[in-house]
Amino acid sequence: MPLHILYGYEMFARRAALAELKSTLDADGSLATNTALFEASRVSPQEVMAACDTVPFLGPHRLVIVEGALATNSGRGKRRSKKEEPAPENFGPWGVLAVYVDAMPESTTLVLVDDDIASSDSLLMALKPHASSCQQFLPPSDKDLPGWIMARARSIGLKMDAPAARLLATLIGSATQDRDTKESHIPIVASEMDKLKAWANGDVVREGDVRELVSRAQEHKGYELSDAVADHQPSKATRVLEELLQDGANEGALLATIATKYRRMAVAREMLDARSSRSEIARKLGMNDNYGLTRLLEQVGMLDMHAIKKAYELLIQADLAPKTGRMEGPFAARLALELAVSELSSRTTEARRARPA
Repeated sequence: MPLHILYGYEMFARRAALAELKSTLDADGSLATNTALFEASRVSPQEVMAACDTVPFLGPHRLVIVEGALATNSGRGKRRSKKEEPAPENFGPWGVLAVYVDAMPESTTLVLVDDDIASSDSLLMALKPHASSCQQFLPPSDKDLPGWIMARARSIGLKMDAPAARLLATLIGSATQDRDTKESHIPIVASEMDKLKAWANGDVVREGDVRELVSRAQEHKGYELSDAVADHQPSKATRVLEELLQDGANEGALLATIATKYRRMAVAREMLDARSSRSEIARKLGMNDNYGLTRLLEQVGMLDMHAIKKAYELLIQADLAPKTGRMEGPFAARLALELAVSELSSRTTEARRARPA
């Protein structure tokens, strides 16, 4: 059955599972031209089914990814009976998939990707019997995080002793899940591990190395802030900004960190529009081809060049406002920064209905 369901708010593991599925399907390198990514809020089930029915172009497989379909059923309650027929009207607009997937072409693989969905959700329960796999991704608890770090270290070839793993878990992962947004901090932990691997160059990473190279420093949180802004997560951006300002971070430095993010996004957007390869973009930006680049390209994928330039112009104006007198008073720089963060993180962008994954 060519249906896979990936859900849960641990996005790092979820992305890894999707990447593994893509790798399995892409034996001949033709999958990129036969992949479509849809947002359920911007497309109808009929359009997705039409994409699924399309014959692959010069390849054996077609991959169709739909984000947020299960969430459209949120609040409809539990499925009352295991024998309940999967009628579309019972499970919301996307319930039609429970009937459709069995008739879907064998060449098509349909993947439903969602955040935190109740295991008892009626649409999820209706689709499970038709799925080849249904995986839920939850971040490890604080207790389990050191073990998760050790396991990932082995998988990426990073030599790390147990005390180093425990310290890394303490410095970054003491709250692996944000209580308000349910956003996992695992991507941050994974990013720090990539840096440690590059720095160690094959040597064993020990507790002292982690203490020296990894911290909850303002620089780290500054990157977290710029990511929250670029990801359009206003609640998280506001929270991180408040933490930074309480710790005494400089407003101008934070604004510069966000501006650097958008400069990189502009370069990547221009190169993507010119059909440059991922490796070419990495070289241009001086980045390793790893999770950090993947995150940047995901953020760039939500914006066109016009939107990125408008965002950068807004940041320039925020920097100039207290310097030119357009904003006055002892808190002018802080106010300009807060307004810029609020506006950029709250912006919605007009995304294409289907874009390359």
